[in-house]
Amino acid sequence: MTVRAMRWPHLLLGLLWLTAVPLLCAQDAESSAWEQLLQIQRASERLNYSGVFIYQMGDTARSSRITHLVDSSGSHEKLEMLDGKLREFIRHNNEVHSYRPEAQTVTVQQRHGGSRFPALSAALNPAELSSYYSIKRLPVERVAGIECRGLLLTAKDQWRHSYRFWADKQSGLLLKSEVLNAQGLAIEQIAFTEVRVGEVIGKQKIKPSFPDTAHWTQVKYPVAETRLLGQGWSIQALTPGFKVVHELRRDMPDQPQSGQIVLSDGLSAVSIFIQAYQEGKADGARKGRQGAINLFARRVSDYWITVLGEVPAETVKALALSLEYKAAQ
Repeated sequence: MTVRAMRWPHLLLGLLWLTAVPLLCAQDAESSAWEQLLQIQRASERLNYSGVFIYQMGDTARSSRITHLVDSSGSHEKLEMLDGKLREFIRHNNEVHSYRPEAQTVTVQQRHGGSRFPALSAALNPAELSSYYSIKRLPVERVAGIECRGLLLTAKDQWRHSYRFWADKQSGLLLKSEVLNAQGLAIEQIAFTEVRVGEVIGKQKIKPSFPDTAHWTQVKYPVAETRLLGQGWSIQALTPGFKVVHELRRDMPDQPQSGQIVLSDGLSAVSIFIQAYQEGKADGARKGRQGAINLFARRVSDYWITVLGEVPAETVKALALSLEYKAAQ
């Protein structure tokens, strides 16, 4: 065997190694990015933080103050609307009290599904999300004076939006979020303008700002898990990636009982609301959009269904058209 012939196996192994190294590096980078997303999810519920953030949608911008603390009894949060009508929301784990001072009314209800900035969905699962989103890191960016690592999640199909996230390098807390349309343009943005992370927060900081609410009218909106699918209702063609995470019964004062089916792909959420159809109400299909949220409503049998969520219009329409009802014989 010549020296040249002996070199070929070594050259081939070298070429395979040079090819494999970028692939392994890319896989490691992607795995690291998914781990960062999980860190963002965990940070919002495990950390104490307070600050002001702005929600921007088109020409509309609203600011809110949030205070969040964690103790032995769980997660506590106070959200104050700083623009428009005075509103405050006090949350302890999944129970939310909503305060309306002009009516001296507080409503109480359980939160099921969905997420509110800076939280991400508890259903987030990288192994499943990777089938529907690609992920990559973005350059470091400063948000509210804090250096943040960025992530871009690009939808692989037309059924969901893409996202950009920026989180504090130190704590992992999400400080800025953007929802992108199919053209990659931001159609919704939420970002802190000032924030303090990891500080000691006293319980008085998460109490209502109003001096005396003991005499206010308290209205409870009971919400309970139930079965809707398989008991008359069915979704004939479930949008790829979305799973049913909750089936709820809602009892509203002076209104017929309603149902809600919550679906999620682990990042985006969609709700299907089911109410008895009221005679005299137009029964033609309706659609609407506000920022990243789309809505599609239609009549099904003796019911009026409304599908809405932070997903493209095609997604809510497809789910609305695939929902069917067959009364028990």
